[in-house]
Amino acid sequence: MRTILYIVLFFHSVFHLLGFLKAFDLVKLDKLTTFISRKKGVMWLVASVLFFVTIILMVLNLKIWIVVSVAAIIVSQFLIFTTWHDSKNGTFINVLFLMFVISGWGKLNFKEKYTNEVEAAMKETEGFIHSNLEESDLSNLPEPVRKYIIYAGVSWKTKSV
Repeated sequence: MRTILYIVLFFHSVFHLLGFLKAFDLVKLDKLTTFISRKKGVMWLVASVLFFVTIILMVLNLKIWIVVSVAAIIVSQFLIFTTWHDSKNGTFINVLFLMFVISGWGKLNFKEKYTNEVEAAMKETEGFIHSNLEESDLSNLPEPVRKYIIYAGVSWKTKSV
């Protein structure tokens, strides 16, 4: 799935590069009918570079890819609005990618929160004395749980915490 995303972003980036090439008359693009100033051409190049950098950061699994991708989407969508007639289809890619970015941010946020909570819980147990699990430790547990612990052979072994 990620490979498909990289390919789509690569082509999206190349399409942004066309805006730069048209603005500086480096290629003749009859399909692009909207005038693009040189200033906007530079912005098309910036959007292209931001998408390329996003791909690299995603491949390297660096968290900063989220920030760069949001910047790329914002610049891209602004440019698409200015040349709507020729580039409106790019909005579809931007919206899909934005949903992916939001999902990726949520996943990273969840993983980071989970890791922090586990590390905090582990620090709380550093001073605990490890002793054997005794039958008295099971007395407050519900009967099915107590029976399962005994059945599983966990009872009377060293406590992990």
